[in-house]
This record gives sequence, C-alpha cells and structure tokens, in this order.
Amino acid sequence: MLEFLTIGLSLLWAPERAWSRLRAFHTDVFMLVGYIVALGMLPFLFKLIGHIIVGTPIKAAVAEALLFVFVVIGTAGLSGLALGLVSRRMGYDLRVFDTQRLTLLSSTPVLVMGILYGLPVLSLHPYVFLSSLGWGAFLLLRGVWALTTLDAKGVTVVSLTGSCTWILSASLLTQVVVLSLSA
Repeated sequence: MLEFLTIGLSLLWAPERAWSRLRAFHTDVFMLVGYIVALGMLPFLFKLIGHIIVGTPIKAAVAEALLFVFVVIGTAGLSGLALGLVSRRMGYDLRVFDTQRLTLLSSTPVLVMGILYGLPVLSLHPYVFLSSLGWGAFLLLRGVWALTTLDAKGVTVVSLTGSCTWILSASLLTQVVVLSLSA
C-alpha cells in the first residue's frame, strides 16, 4: 500500500514515470480506496482547521469539510463512469475499474492541494479548487495516454469527456453544497 501511495503521489512531480509504473502495478479496489481515504484526510483536516481559525462553528466546519471530500471523490468517480461510457460508444473497451482508477488517481492534486484550505483566506479556496482540477485534468489526459491502447482521437475524446464531466459536476456540486450550508 505504501508503494502505491508513493507512486500515486509521484504523479504530482513526475507524471510520465508514475503512469508507466502504475501501468505495471497491480492495483485492487482496496488499494484504491485506501489511497483515496489517505489523501482525502488532507483537505478534510486542513479545511476544518481553516474554518475553525475564521470562527466557523465546529459542527458546520466538519460538515463542510466532509462534504468537500465526498464531492471530490464522487465527481471523480462520476467522470470515470462518463469516461467508460464514451469509450464504449467509440468502440473502445475500457473496464470500469480502469476508468475509476484513472480518474481517482488523477484527483491527487485536488486532494493534496487541500493543504491550502488551512489558510484562513476563504476567498482563495475556489481558485485553489479550480487550479487543482485543471492539474487533475492534465494528469487524466496523460494517464489515458499511458494506461490505455487508445489512438490519438480516442485519448482526446475520452480525456476531454472525463475532464469536462469532472470539472462541471465538481463546480456544480460545490455550489450546491455552499448554498445549502449558507442557508
């Protein structure tokens, strides 16, 4: 598990090498869930700390931090499903686990950059979120290229579909969460 976590984190500074190592690395569902839970603790803890610093009641801070982690993981999973559906429509056969692995590992920057949520500057948080989603979209593109046998057209369409689904659903769900918490 530790080796998988190390390889996953190396996506941040050496994506080509990390994806090629992940291609040969046997990953099961439990490793993937453990990776996401371990990294999901970063934004949870730092978002919680940031909200406590600015005086948010503890109950609301915990709720918002938990919802954020679920939004990130849920929308990454949703984009994995979209990636799989589009690839099947195009005649490519990507397994559901492979598409989930691609999108969840591509969410590494979103979860690691969660450290910045500890800063008590709440107006900075949307920019951190969107820039980390962009970084994740780049990793998704490189991952589809490295881990599949798709041609250039397939890589482009599948990556764009996954990235757009992820960014749009994450942005919409984040707004829903923010509006519901402020009501």
